[in-house]
Amino acid sequence: MMRVVSACKRVGSALLLCGLVGGLPVVLFSFGSPLPARWPSWGHIATDVRIGYVPSSLPGKFALAAGWVFWAFLTYEVIAEAHSWIHLHTSRHSSALGPLQPALSKLMAAIVLSAPLPGRGIAAASTPVVLSSTMLVQGNPPSLELEPPTPPVSLDALPTYVVKAHDTLWGIADRYLGNPLRWSEIAALNEGRSEGPASFGDPHWIYPGWTLVLPADATGLATTAADVGPASADAVPQGAEGSQAQQAAEGRPRINGTGPPSHRSRTEGPVDRAETHGKTTTGPHRSQEVPIGLGLIGAAVVVLLDRLRRVQQRRRPRGLRIKLPAEELADLEGVLRSGADTALLSDFEVGIRLFGLLVVDKLLSPAAAKVAAVRCRTDRLEFVLNGDATVSLPLPFVQVDGATWALPRDWRAHQTEATLRRLTDLDPPFPALVTLGAEPSGELLINLECLGSVSVTGADAAMVLQGMIVELGTGSWAENVDVIVVGHPNELKGLERVRQVPSLAGAVTIARRKLDEQRALLAQVGAVGTLEARLGQAAECSDLLVVVGLPPVVAAEPDASARLSELASEGDSGVVVLFAGDTPARWHIEADGGPLVLHGPADSSPLPSGDSDSEEAILPRQLPAGLLDGVDALVDTATDATGVPLCQPSTPETDAEAVGPYGGREPAVGAIEDFEVEVRVLGPVEVAGVARPFTRAFAMELVVYLALHPDGATTDRWSEALWPGRLMAAPSLHSTASAARRSLGVSANGVDHLPRSHGRLAVGPGVTTDWARLQRLASRDTPTDRRAALRLIRGRPFEGLRGGADWTVLEGVVASIEAVVVDLAVRHADWCLESGDAPGAEWSARQGLQISPYDERLYRVLLRAADAAGHPAGVEATFQELVRLVADDIEPLDAVHPETLELYRRLSRRTGARRGA
Repeated sequence: MMRVVSACKRVGSALLLCGLVGGLPVVLFSFGSPLPARWPSWGHIATDVRIGYVPSSLPGKFALAAGWVFWAFLTYEVIAEAHSWIHLHTSRHSSALGPLQPALSKLMAAIVLSAPLPGRGIAAASTPVVLSSTMLVQGNPPSLELEPPTPPVSLDALPTYVVKAHDTLWGIADRYLGNPLRWSEIAALNEGRSEGPASFGDPHWIYPGWTLVLPADATGLATTAADVGPASADAVPQGAEGSQAQQAAEGRPRINGTGPPSHRSRTEGPVDRAETHGKTTTGPHRSQEVPIGLGLIGAAVVVLLDRLRRVQQRRRPRGLRIKLPAEELADLEGVLRSGADTALLSDFEVGIRLFGLLVVDKLLSPAAAKVAAVRCRTDRLEFVLNGDATVSLPLPFVQVDGATWALPRDWRAHQTEATLRRLTDLDPPFPALVTLGAEPSGELLINLECLGSVSVTGADAAMVLQGMIVELGTGSWAENVDVIVVGHPNELKGLERVRQVPSLAGAVTIARRKLDEQRALLAQVGAVGTLEARLGQAAECSDLLVVVGLPPVVAAEPDASARLSELASEGDSGVVVLFAGDTPARWHIEADGGPLVLHGPADSSPLPSGDSDSEEAILPRQLPAGLLDGVDALVDTATDATGVPLCQPSTPETDAEAVGPYGGREPAVGAIEDFEVEVRVLGPVEVAGVARPFTRAFAMELVVYLALHPDGATTDRWSEALWPGRLMAAPSLHSTASAARRSLGVSANGVDHLPRSHGRLAVGPGVTTDWARLQRLASRDTPTDRRAALRLIRGRPFEGLRGGADWTVLEGVVASIEAVVVDLAVRHADWCLESGDAPGAEWSARQGLQISPYDERLYRVLLRAADAAGHPAGVEATFQELVRLVADDIEPLDAVHPETLELYRRLSRRTGARRGA
């Protein structure tokens, strides 16, 4: 099958190229010559210019001339590209054709690289595929040795290369192996290697950011596999002695298997191949492995936690900082943050809202806008419609096939601010979209509302359902969903949309009452179903109820399970039912540890089932154990507004020698002249006083981390902070520390600012931070010192720090900075107002808002400052600024504080009284 596909690609690419080069002149000749039949004299030209005469044929002639110029450039590029392939060198990228030149290179690569790889012609016996509860393992292929066996070459000894834009295997082989014909060796080495949800399979489709293993004799590379460490389970399948990649590394002929590429075990964290791993250290290791498939669900949880903590900060008692998770909960949040794809979440939410806008603008009927599934790919979202396959969507949607339409993920860059604002004001039209699993090309979401009732069986049934509950309970697109959970053993009190009932019979009563109420509302608006009501802007009639029955109760109450399935009917009824176990549901998901299989009615929608050789396998999300209880506890902690003392660490130290930023040695503080190096984190991160610029990735991040941990940190601790969820190779850790040491330089007495040490690192006494200086100045509490402290603020803390700096949130550093700065700004502003300095009070509040933009105490200061300055328009403008901020980033979790409303009304009445007088 693969040979047929490759041959078709090769022939198709060749025909397309010949058509462009040979067919374009034919088309141009059919429109005539671009040259005039008779050349005009200079006198005629001057007369025509003077009277403004333009011959009617002139635009057409110019267009023909442009077409011939384009054809000439195209032919030149084709000849140059072909010459490079014939003479075995890489062609230089020309700018003559702009973005078409890389496409031309891809066409040529497709023609050459679609040819069979060496060794693929050897027939192999069919190899069974063994499915375990945790991973797919391709059985050991039969061995074929044409020469005495040599010791196996481990893939961790081979160099690697990170793919850049416009790269091809041909060009990589030319640059680093000296012979472009060796591209097949690179393809063989990387066969089956996974890159996120995708895997290497087609040699002429490689993507920027992928990391490829190269043969051992590759030269001119910046990194080698010594930096990458041992290959993960997906790079070297079990039975490695006979695996394709291992045979390629040993120079042995490769035998094709028939099974799919191996999938990473759930007990293993994903490996970021752009970084290094394989670290060997002594002592306890705290690295948290990031499970598979956390992109959208991790982003949903993280975004909700961040919004809840804005509310926490607004309600925080003075002198305290907000409460943060500890121990296992902090580890769970770290895992979720490491796997979260917030960019995908943003694109996904706006993309589904675009369907609602099409209906509002009457470009699409509600009946035609039903979406059964969404595929989230790296460059686009693909919407699988559940309605009429003949529906036509307007741009920016592009049809993939009859029922599937693609939306480029960067489409917002070409829209106006007014259009984007309209999208944010719409309710998400598909609140029941949940992640089913990951296809090789990206995450796959299914619309539960279209399915009605679903049963999930197999060893992974509970994990699949818990992931769906968490997604529905935290996703911002699912705010109009109520989730009822039956059979969960622990109490859930944090997730607002989730409630528990003791039995399925109780859930039947709730569902029936919900349907009766909703049918009456739908009749009032004349809508057929909840989806049509929602897309028709009758949101009050379209709330969705999802009932989830977990294993203990489903088996014990078969009659109630059947009644719930009947209530859910065929979908779009307002009730969705999910069961763990074999029940008479309309749809069924097999989750037996391998790829998921989705079964539905014979006349069902075009949902991918995952059980056909023509479809991509749907791999289940590998989620942390106890995810539902953990996320519920995280949300519960984020809604606690009691606060904790500033000196309390956010997480207890499991390593007695590693002390966080709030304990141990007193932070280095004082005037800047008392220190030689200052790490500035109260705004865009920068380091003043260094000997040389930071050039190695994460060297500056290491200095920032150590400067905020004055007692130092173990290697395990700082590596986990900088590369959460990844195992780093010892040489990479050493080179990062060495680069940081060189940049910091030596102190006046000749000692390194980052002394060498075994197993832990700490900066010297000559290194301080602007945060430490602010603390010291704030503690003196004089007007001069307070103002000097506030002047240290340049923007949001840790802005621009590589990797997102999750540790600054999890360790409570950002929360402590926000608490100290807001209290300091309010104190100084109060003093300014008492002293009659309204501009000084306004400046103090604005400085505080750079650190904590959602704290309403600072807006109350601004209102008072504007009033004290006799500026009623300033009072109105400040209040409107606050209202917009709360509407965009806080609601519906919180609203403008009653104290602020009372202050605004009082100042407004005073302004009105002044005008009346």
